[in-house]
Amino acid sequence: MKFGGIGNLNYANSAYGVLESPELPLVLNAQLHFFHWMDAENHTTNPQYAWDGGLIQMSLNGGEWTQITPIGGYPYKIYNNVASPFPAETRVYSGTFDWTEAVFDLSGYTGTAKFRFVFGSDGAVTKEGWYIDDLYMENEVPNSDLVETIHFELYENYPNPFNPTTTISFNLPKNAPVNLEIFNLKGQKVRTLINSELKAGKHNIIWNGLDNDGKQVASGVYFYRLSNGEQILTHKMMLMK
Repeated sequence: MKFGGIGNLNYANSAYGVLESPELPLVLNAQLHFFHWMDAENHTTNPQYAWDGGLIQMSLNGGEWTQITPIGGYPYKIYNNVASPFPAETRVYSGTFDWTEAVFDLSGYTGTAKFRFVFGSDGAVTKEGWYIDDLYMENEVPNSDLVETIHFELYENYPNPFNPTTTISFNLPKNAPVNLEIFNLKGQKVRTLINSELKAGKHNIIWNGLDNDGKQVASGVYFYRLSNGEQILTHKMMLMK
């Protein structure tokens, strides 16, 4: 954005303009960032004041527009001037400065916010204006959002093919009665690995290639089936000697 004339031409006398942002989320310890460049008329004999300048306002959750203050504050106040669109003592950016980052601490707010950049001038001297670029919102992610959602899931055994052992892994989203069994190609049960209540989370179990009688099974394809009392998941594996 530029508030000013086309190209590097100056802004007009008695100007007043607004750039409004789309809605942006304020989640946790939010900060508004942008870079800006300005050439605006400040007061030549009173260094705390300016004739022209710009400021930022926020509307939270569709509410009224309210001026917000950057970290470090605005450097100027508008001088008492009936020709200014701003009331006297309004805090603004003004003067001449090169590209600078502005940061607004919005950690006291949550919800959905819109922002607008407001520039105004009186009826006398004009300058090049105000440029805005690279606006972004920074939010911290709450810890609860960092926790990966666990689904009921059965993974491919590793290694596969295997000899003589392989590891079977699975996830439980909640405590559940678990049954993990091995079957041969004929559908005959070879081994029961788990038949008990387990806690939620990831579990690993090693199968050593033995059946329920403690005998080594033959080479070939086997199926392992996992049940949590609500769902059944099955995968295939191969024992090679």
